[in-house]
Amino acid sequence: MPSRHVTVFAKEPIEGQCKTRLCPPLTLSQATELYRAFVLDTFATVESLDIGKKTLSVATDRATPFLDSVCPSTWQRTVQRGDDLGARMHTSLIEALKNGASSAVILGTDSPTLPPDMVMDAFYALDSSEVVFGPSEDGGYWLVGVAKPCPALFDGIEWSTGAVLWQSLAAAENAGYSTTTVGMWYDIDTSDELMRAKADLRSSDTHASRLLEAMEI
Repeated sequence: MPSRHVTVFAKEPIEGQCKTRLCPPLTLSQATELYRAFVLDTFATVESLDIGKKTLSVATDRATPFLDSVCPSTWQRTVQRGDDLGARMHTSLIEALKNGASSAVILGTDSPTLPPDMVMDAFYALDSSEVVFGPSEDGGYWLVGVAKPCPALFDGIEWSTGAVLWQSLAAAENAGYSTTTVGMWYDIDTSDELMRAKADLRSSDTHASRLLEAMEI
């Protein structure tokens, strides 16, 4: 049976430091409450998965009272280490593999409506590929995973741009890694994306109950 490890990258919800691209139309306080819902729904998604190891990786070594209070007690907790996002993700994946995982993936918290089955699809892809990406519509990815150490995967990437996915795929190809992509999804970073999520949640069954509550649907 494969030993699978999923890590959620998250930060403490601090007013003025999260989801600020949603302001306006939201106030800073509303954006912070919305991000709390993102975190809770992402945790619920991961909790629903039949995965052996689950980790919360926080962006700071400072106190994180909200994250500490809502993180499931069975999860491990780590602090992200590295000079940029790529280094932090590489370090996290390496640690998971060193601790016995046969495959490891990282999720963020910007896709709270993501169907859990899509995360499992990524793990299934790693049964036959060395690298997997879950592409997001903004040109980035909602998930990255590996079945072996792949340091070149994170070199020379222009983070927080629409070039992240294709640059990452090119880095994987140039390094000779076998690569698969799974289903496309979207992050919620802008008011248009928030309205799209609201429409999606109104029109279908959803596990994103905290987001529904935060949007007062």
